[in-house]
Amino acid sequence: FERIPLNPPLAKGEVKKGVLSFAKGEVERIFYRRGRSFFITKLIPTMNNKNKPRTLVLLFNDKGQILLGKKKYGLGKGYWNGFGGKIEYGETIRQAAIRELQEESGILMQKNDLELRAILKFNWLHTPEQNYDGIVYVGKYIGDGFVETEEMLPQWWNIDEIPYEQMWEDDKYWLPSLLAGKYLEFQANFSDDTTMKDYDISIKLSKEDLNIDFDEKNTNH
Repeated sequence: FERIPLNPPLAKGEVKKGVLSFAKGEVERIFYRRGRSFFITKLIPTMNNKNKPRTLVLLFNDKGQILLGKKKYGLGKGYWNGFGGKIEYGETIRQAAIRELQEESGILMQKNDLELRAILKFNWLHTPEQNYDGIVYVGKYIGDGFVETEEMLPQWWNIDEIPYEQMWEDDKYWLPSLLAGKYLEFQANFSDDTTMKDYDISIKLSKEDLNIDFDEKNTNH
């Protein structure tokens, strides 16, 4: 991240970002200028193991198909994935999952429509500040009320036609177990941005066996 002063010199309309890390998360400060310089402070929470949480939602229809979205820009452009992202200040992880799903697909699910099914721990050995834990929810969605958004192009896929060759490398190691109805914890270690060095998977008997205690807790605390 870029270390910048509390009141950086900015041209009119210019924006800069800075991130400061601490025990319970990171503070992201967004500086911008119109007449004078201003900044907005946003808390990015972490989990107990200091990895930042992210959400991932996978939806299925009554035909047994899975809804995936093709990333249209940025990291992972051209890859198919579920829907999700960062938790905003004041949200629970489940609330963030619902919001991200709607932003990326146009689909609005309710709290009880989603079931916690997996925890995915991603560690980058060369840049540990990138580490995050993916909290995976699944749900059933009947219909085609999704829309293409600025970020994602949603599409139903038959299970035997899932395009693993156009997905993140780790997906082929944990997704089949989830599709088989399993609860699981998965950890992947990366030697660079995209190369997976090794992984470990642990199948659980139920949701209660997943190592998570913050599913519905406000991430401020």
